[in-house]
Amino acid sequence: MLAWLVALPAMPWLFEAVSLASRSALGRDQGIFQYVAWAISEGEKLYRDVRDVNGPLVPLVHLFLLKLGGDATFRALDVAFSIFAFAFAGACLPSLAKRAASIGERVAWGAAAATVLLAQYLTYGFWDTAQRESFFDWFLAVALGALVVARDRRTTPWLFLAGACSCAPLFGKPTFLLFTLAHLVVVGWDRRRFATFAAGMATTAIAMFAFVAAYGDVASWVRIALHDVPTMYRFIWPRSVHALLTMPVYSTIAATAAVTSLAGIALVATRRAPRPMFAIAVVPIAGLVSMIAQAKGFPYHFHPVTFGVPLVGLALLVVLAERLPRIAYAFALFFAVRAALNARTALMYETWERDADYVRVDYFPEDLRAVAHWLSENTAPDDRVQTYAMDPYVLFLARRKSASPYVYAYELNADAALRGSFDDDGPRPTETEKQRIEGIRAEHERDLVARLERSPPKAFVFIDKSPLMSFEEAEPDFEKHCPTAATFLRAYYEETAVFGGMQVWSRVDPR
Repeated sequence: MLAWLVALPAMPWLFEAVSLASRSALGRDQGIFQYVAWAISEGEKLYRDVRDVNGPLVPLVHLFLLKLGGDATFRALDVAFSIFAFAFAGACLPSLAKRAASIGERVAWGAAAATVLLAQYLTYGFWDTAQRESFFDWFLAVALGALVVARDRRTTPWLFLAGACSCAPLFGKPTFLLFTLAHLVVVGWDRRRFATFAAGMATTAIAMFAFVAAYGDVASWVRIALHDVPTMYRFIWPRSVHALLTMPVYSTIAATAAVTSLAGIALVATRRAPRPMFAIAVVPIAGLVSMIAQAKGFPYHFHPVTFGVPLVGLALLVVLAERLPRIAYAFALFFAVRAALNARTALMYETWERDADYVRVDYFPEDLRAVAHWLSENTAPDDRVQTYAMDPYVLFLARRKSASPYVYAYELNADAALRGSFDDDGPRPTETEKQRIEGIRAEHERDLVARLERSPPKAFVFIDKSPLMSFEEAEPDFEKHCPTAATFLRAYYEETAVFGGMQVWSRVDPR
């Protein structure tokens, strides 16, 4: 009854919000990784032929979703897997209070968790859902649920599952190690339990390396992760700790996360909650620390935080229901109201974004589709196209491969990395680091020119107003930062189509 009190009030708004979210357009980041997944499915090597700074879990998830349905069902699949992961974690929560819970209890708490967590998730809107951190939350939710159930040695499969899912986000972003460390605290120092958990982790690690070996280039991955990221990419739009923790709205979320985690940890420390509660309680504050370590602070970086806070609340509710049922009902009412408000907010966002055609200040999806249609009509399937922007999504829509690994403008224009943080107290490169950054950029340009001369692409696509460029107009930006490549462009190509702020240059000399 308590769990259904939490779940039911939000459902009418949530059903409609889910329906709209399942049919939302893709934003920039989702489009980028759809191209990466498609390209490697067509024989391109990840990290070598398509440069990316993310770990292999990200393209693996997108490739999996692509195989299940592709662009048309991407959003629906994201919502479906989110519901499953959230419901799984919720169904495991009754094990915090008693070792043997009925199926009815687990279904009810699964519904409560799915409702509360999905309602907060959809408040992010189309741009910040189906993001890297939200995918990592799937694995985190399953790992936490498995740890809660695995409270004795007879639950070996659950410990193995917990280890496998705990390890997966480490191959997305290494900062998720904080969550794994908390899981190890729950596993404890029992040799058998630790070995089972470690076996799950090892299985995931082997699978990730096998994926890179099959679809990518291991040496390029290691070089990007260990050299290029700390040398160059960490200086692209970094934020200071103060700036991250004082962002409007998110400063309140950060404070709430800290208080929530401390309350949960205190219950475990005073033995008012079982040890598995520790792994759940740590999630909000570990999410904050992970975000600070990345030094970025876009809204989607808060996914583990906003996932963790209500999950801790639901776990506390389960514990309270056994000890103080009247107080538990008061808290359940609070969760029900909060979930209903989030569901209404999510519905409002989804409706507004649909009415606005998903256009943002630097993102124009209809123009991208128009360019993609032109490319598909005027180039052959095996022709390659070079873009200069931040939207290789246009290549995915056209089903055309990139002429070079450089699908991001910041690979060829390093001004953002050379400048560093916009915050007064944020990280900026030293003069020595600037020289190294410029060296990486110059090497990219030399490689680009060599590829263009060796195998000229059928077309170039320039997209104005793209982020991480120095000018609003893409073609002059390209000419300034890649002068040799720009000379090649003007010698053998001419502008043949314009769609809004997007220009297509076609090859006029087949050579």
